[in-house]
Amino acid sequence: DAQCWDTGLDGEAWMLDGSRSVFGPEPWSDALAERLARFDIHPSGPLWGRGELRTQADARALELATLDDEHLLASAGRVQLAPDLGDVAAAVALLKLMLGGRNAGVMSEAGMPGIADPGSVLVREAHRMGIAVIPLVGPNSMMLALAASGANGQRFSFHGYLPRTPQERKAALRRIEADALRQGGAELFMETPYRNDVVLGEVLEACDPRTLLTIAVDLMQPGGSVVTRSVGQWAKDRPVLGKRPAIFILSRP
Repeated sequence: DAQCWDTGLDGEAWMLDGSRSVFGPEPWSDALAERLARFDIHPSGPLWGRGELRTQADARALELATLDDEHLLASAGRVQLAPDLGDVAAAVALLKLMLGGRNAGVMSEAGMPGIADPGSVLVREAHRMGIAVIPLVGPNSMMLALAASGANGQRFSFHGYLPRTPQERKAALRRIEADALRQGGAELFMETPYRNDVVLGEVLEACDPRTLLTIAVDLMQPGGSVVTRSVGQWAKDRPVLGKRPAIFILSRP
């Protein structure tokens, strides 16, 4: 069935299983069919935006036909970048296309729209315009980390990114730790991956050795982990996080 997502087509761009590596386009062949059957490779799909489609032949024709059926992101036969979902005027213009009863969805390249991710402005305007909003289950690193941390799932706060300067970060960490110790809740925060190890060092320096620290890295990825230890225990066996996506949680012992 040429319409099935897991069927190979001529000109497909392929993704290697368990990686972000892509190759092709290539003609459909028995060798590719065998690799597909054992899940060594997977068909790719376009994320509509700027640039040209990588696919060719039948795969490209199917992708363009799919786009042609949904005019939301197409104009005059050309693919356009979706508007900034944080811009009210752009959100309203997009939502006006739905007033005739059309359905649409908000997708994220990684994460769940509206939760530490763009989308809240669009959803707010949808409510204002009387458009029904239906949430769907999606990956959310904060909730995954909290569920696996052992911290208080009945009372928690997400602080997003910490301040940029070391002095402000340490002050913020002390405030966050004080909230965790006083209220008994879980205090979640994150950092730009290239500053992970710097922030970890500041946590170990600023916080009480008895305070619990959860480090969740590469969630839903091979080699990912969620580990909760006291700050003192982490200080004795400090990991190197590198540039891996991470969520940190401070909680009361």
